[in-house]
Formats: sequence, C-alpha cells, structure tokens
Amino acid sequence: MSILLSLWKQRKNLLEVEASNIDFKNISKSDFEQIFNEHYSNLCAYANNFLKDLEASEEVVQEVFFKMW
Repeated sequence: MSILLSLWKQRKNLLEVEASNIDFKNISKSDFEQIFNEHYSNLCAYANNFLKDLEASEEVVQEVFFKMW
C-alpha cells in the first residue's frame, strides 16, 4: 500500500509541475484540445486504477479538464 501511495504522490507531483508550466487562462482552444487529446486516455486509465470504474474515471477526468478550461 505504501508503494502505491508513493507512486501516486510522485505522479501527482509530476502532473502539478507540468500543469504549472501552462497558463490555462490564456491557452488557445487548439492548444487545450491538443493537451486533452494527448493526456485524456492515460489520465482515465490512471484514475481507473483507483476507482475501478471506467465510466466514473472518465467523468472525473472530464471534470478536471472542464475546471481547467
């Protein structure tokens, strides 16, 4: 369990660093779509590791992208 938590924290920190380098308030629609298309499926799979429900995982990831937009 502690290994999983450690990996999750590392992944979370990496995503925070990546997100902090993007100015989501001034991002173009095409750039946002590119980010969405590049990361959506991997983020859904990652969320599904915890939720064990693909539909719920997709909803969570979509909500995150919605809030960023």
